[in-house]
Amino acid sequence: EEIIEGLGDREDLIFSFDCKLYTDSAYQEDYLNDFTEALIHLIERFDLDCFIESQDIDFLKIIQVERPYYKLLFYPTTFVDGFDRSVENDFYGMSISTDAISATELELAHDNGLWVTLWNVRTRARNKAAILKNPDCIQADKLDHLINLLD
Repeated sequence: EEIIEGLGDREDLIFSFDCKLYTDSAYQEDYLNDFTEALIHLIERFDLDCFIESQDIDFLKIIQVERPYYKLLFYPTTFVDGFDRSVENDFYGMSISTDAISATELELAHDNGLWVTLWNVRTRARNKAAILKNPDCIQADKLDHLINLLD
């Protein structure tokens, strides 16, 4: 909460919460419920425009029941898995490595109403290749590469 408070004007910002929930606890269901409650509290306290990404289908479904209007992105290892599960669960879309999706597959996702975020674009060349696939969003660590290509 302190980090978000420190951002000041958040009105023009879009957040993406990449929720990696690694636990083999006997209390998995409680953990997911507690995490969901805390995340919803954070989003609503600050009125954040955001996406929620996860590889955990159960977690995304819990959020979907609580807040069906949240933008949930499944984080698959393959396009086929991401496409099938996103459509089957009526998720907003998927967040996928640029290596795991072709331009044709991305177009198929769009044709089926799915938002697609690409990541794993560490170089200028990879940014350029990702742009040519026409995703909705590109997550990049080296923003200068991406910004220069988009200018």
